Amino acid sequence: MGILDQELTVVTCSRNDFVGLSRTLKSLTSFYSDMPKVVLVLSEYSQVEINLINSEFAVLSPEIYQINPDGIYSAQNFGLNKVRTRLMLILNGGDSLLTQAALQLLVEKIGTSDWGYGACRFVDPTHGNTRVYRYSNYSLLLHRVGLKFVPHPSVLVDASKAKAIGGFDLNYKIAADQKMLLQFAKNSKPIIITETIASFELGGASSRKSSEIVDDFMNISHEIFGYFFNSRKLDKFIWMFALILRKNLGR
Repeated sequence: MGILDQELTVVTCSRNDFVGLSRTLKSLTSFYSDMPKVVLVLSEYSQVEINLINSEFAVLSPEIYQINPDGIYSAQNFGLNKVRTRLMLILNGGDSLLTQAALQLLVEKIGTSDWGYGACRFVDPTHGNTRVYRYSNYSLLLHRVGLKFVPHPSVLVDASKAKAIGGFDLNYKIAADQKMLLQFAKNSKPIIITETIASFELGGASSRKSSEIVDDFMNISHEIFGYFFNSRKLDKFIWMFALILRKNLGR
């Protein structure tokens, strides 16, 4: 048994996307000498597809659960509640883990800490572009105001502590992962490595207007931290400035 097998569960949620899910599972089969536990939370898959998953990816010994579709974070909460290892990584269908060595390094570096992350490769299928996103010098302030974010496919969190805070907040349809990570960040600093952990395909619901993104971070900030400097007026000014910066920086 290796460190990944002992310490980490990868939770993968997918709705009616066998091609994307297969890409994710193929990336895991390359971890031939040390595989994490795998929990699959699936919706709208046929029995034929489930049988194919069990046969083609038998080496992973995945735990497979079929649930009714009720949003991505609901599925992730379901998967979280099935995790029995100390650490969890959410890797949605279509995403890929890149190297066993990078993931092992992150688990080793985290040790008994609550959370940590590495770099993430973003793929733009429309234009055929890729870029690697690194947030190497974590700033709670920049994360809080939404000028920076932590890429969830490259994040490991303590599963028991994620359960203790209630998992992913279903009130946030797009930003519940960032709320959870800010809840972690309020209490502890992340462990960070520069190696690239995962590949994430851009598009879909994650592509939104700057105002929508800032509104989510503002509401999350108010819930977790309250107003900046305990002042409603200063807080309002800071969020207006954050929106202007985000638009000017093209984020």
